[in-house]
Amino acid sequence: MLSRGGLYSLMSSFLVVLLAMCVTGMLEQSGVLISLVEPLVKRTHGSTFRITLATMVIPLITNMIGSSMLLTSIVAGSLMKNVFKNNNLAPENLSRNIEDAGTMGAPVIPWNSNTIFCSQMLAVSPYAYFPYVFLAF
Repeated sequence: MLSRGGLYSLMSSFLVVLLAMCVTGMLEQSGVLISLVEPLVKRTHGSTFRITLATMVIPLITNMIGSSMLLTSIVAGSLMKNVFKNNNLAPENLSRNIEDAGTMGAPVIPWNSNTIFCSQMLAVSPYAYFPYVFLAF
């Protein structure tokens, strides 16, 4: 585990998660995240469908900006956890929405790290393998 790079190979993923948690914590404590989510939440008017839709849009946007599925999960969860709590929605649904849009949506964004990895392993362009990412669609 130590001699073949087991822990060392996980360091980049660990650093992404750690930095995402630090940035999200700073933005949350400074009130920036609340000001970003508040206009979106006001448009939902407490509708479960609209909250779900908003929760699925945020990870897609975060994936487009951050190009990392790990960052998406942390930021989207931090942004929407209070919205789900205030509207008496189960936190399991928040997790499911982030998974559906963030994790499954990552391979269809051409500059995302997941797409780059898949296209390089298959030795094709990102657009050439899109028809085979039917689970994301």
